[in-house]
Amino acid sequence: MASRHLAKVLKCICIPLIICLMLFSDSVVPSSVVKSLPGFPGSLPFNLETGYIAVDEKEDVQFFYYFVESEGNPRDDSLMLWFVGGPGCSGLSGLAFEIGPFRFNYVEYNGSLPTLELNPNSWTKVASIIFIDAPAGSGFSYSKSWEGSQTGDLWLLAHPKFISNPLYVGGDSYGGFIVPIVAEEIAKSVKASHTPEFNFQGYLVGNPNADRDINWNSRVQFARRMAIISDELYESVKKNCKGQYKEDDTNTTPCAIDLNAISLMEFFKWKSLLEQPSDPKSGDHDMAIPYIGTQAWIKSLNIPIVSQWRPWMVDDQIAGVLDIQPQSTGLRNVLLCSKDGSLNSHFD
Repeated sequence: MASRHLAKVLKCICIPLIICLMLFSDSVVPSSVVKSLPGFPGSLPFNLETGYIAVDEKEDVQFFYYFVESEGNPRDDSLMLWFVGGPGCSGLSGLAFEIGPFRFNYVEYNGSLPTLELNPNSWTKVASIIFIDAPAGSGFSYSKSWEGSQTGDLWLLAHPKFISNPLYVGGDSYGGFIVPIVAEEIAKSVKASHTPEFNFQGYLVGNPNADRDINWNSRVQFARRMAIISDELYESVKKNCKGQYKEDDTNTTPCAIDLNAISLMEFFKWKSLLEQPSDPKSGDHDMAIPYIGTQAWIKSLNIPIVSQWRPWMVDDQIAGVLDIQPQSTGLRNVLLCSKDGSLNSHFD
């Protein structure tokens, strides 16, 4: 039931958005051509366009997008719609941390304005890619009403710009929920010969969170393969839980007892690990890994605090809070980032 409801919601949100993006034109969609970026020397050697797409009749829902034109042959190269994880991550994470034409220069970072460098492995060398801030509330996308966050019913029809190009849909992490549904709807549209006729070629997903039960049940096996848990504990969990490793309703069953024994906290308490540099981060919009839990396990380490939580300011606005731990320990800076969907491996 939950899966069907999720599919229905995603169709309502994503399908109108896709049609809008496939059909956008300068005369219909307000957009801006970005010719330079802070931290990048000179003009951008690729075409970057940003703008908003209204996906409902009242224009209450506005999706922000980043469009990078292929650096090869944009007239014939494939067009890809890319969804990132979360839900709640900005399309900027895909643009700057995954497959986009530029990336942050970590090597030369000195604490001042971050510098950007070209990504030699960018997928935009062979394809035009649309990165989206979705759903509403992610990145620069917004909704003026609660109802607007749920549905979008206006398909903005205009002269297609890339309608004949091979079309792909891709994404990672939570995008594993969205991509198959979007791809299925496009495939149905093609089969029914609906207008516009997409040149749909397929979809791709990376580390997709496509099935929560499978993902959850894979964690114990992964922990064993990575030597995070002992063979003895793995065999006990396997026997008592019978392959179903989701949390038990009680804490007294053999399965629950074994699952409760699987924790990384002992790793964090190792002296050798405490002596290593560590920079725990937690976004305040991430419900899968809440910042409350991050604060709780850091507190359980019983490391004295040098200074209390205080605001972390960017351009006179609160971007988060900062907690400073003793420099003699690995946990030096603990960041709680605000307005940041979630923090994943791309930021570590």
